[in-house]
Amino acid sequence: MVLIHRGVVGCVLLITIISQAGAGELIFTSPPRENSTEAEQYYEPVAQYLTELLGKKVVYHNSRNWLAYQKEMREGKYDIVFDGPHFISWRIEHLGHEVVARLPGDMEYFVIAPASDKNINKLDDLIGRTVCGLGPPNYGTLAVMDKFRNPVRLPVIKAIQGESPEVYAAYKAGACQSALLRSIYYDKKMTDDERKRNKIIAQFRTPNQGISLSNRLDANDKRLIAQKITQDTPVGPIRNLIERYGQKGDKHFIPTSNDEYKSQYQILEGVAYGW
Repeated sequence: MVLIHRGVVGCVLLITIISQAGAGELIFTSPPRENSTEAEQYYEPVAQYLTELLGKKVVYHNSRNWLAYQKEMREGKYDIVFDGPHFISWRIEHLGHEVVARLPGDMEYFVIAPASDKNINKLDDLIGRTVCGLGPPNYGTLAVMDKFRNPVRLPVIKAIQGESPEVYAAYKAGACQSALLRSIYYDKKMTDDERKRNKIIAQFRTPNQGISLSNRLDANDKRLIAQKITQDTPVGPIRNLIERYGQKGDKHFIPTSNDEYKSQYQILEGVAYGW
């Protein structure tokens, strides 16, 4: 990936970014995980709340798909973003974003295989074998692929639509020799018997999803957002995000800093897979 920061082309890019946002407008977004109706239900109220909070127009932008989301992110279009740790880290590294709050806990993934399969005991044993998981740019999928940088020594990722329940169902039906699941699903949704019939061969952990801000917000704006979304009783639109993406019992976002997200961007560097 090449980022252009100087010269005529860089100036044109900067002018384009500013014109896209509109005079004085800030763009709030999140990945295209929901359909447009669901996305507007969750995110439009957040944009309205941020507009009132900052006294500046905040516009919610719904990217039409993942490719558009990633392209617009690389172009620096977004100002307030709620998404995963690898994207947060990439924006910190390349666009000067600051992460101010995140969901409590970590995102953890397990790679599992049948306990009876004596040929799959570690991640390297997946070379040439199939792994059921969510399609890129899911963090867990990219974290697995990051361990296989040699293009002739790769597992085959079978992208499953949905979430961990759908991934596990496909794996259990014999679609793959291994599966990538969220640990919370493995620990709390699978039965004791299912866990006994499987084994964990690898795991990946990272700080949870969070909110990062571009340098088009001043220090006071950043402080205000951080303060309000981490308070003990967040307003309705923020509470809805927590209920949708947090874990049971989560009450509010928690403070964080760029240091927590200093390395996750590396799974996006030097690869075409999902980026």
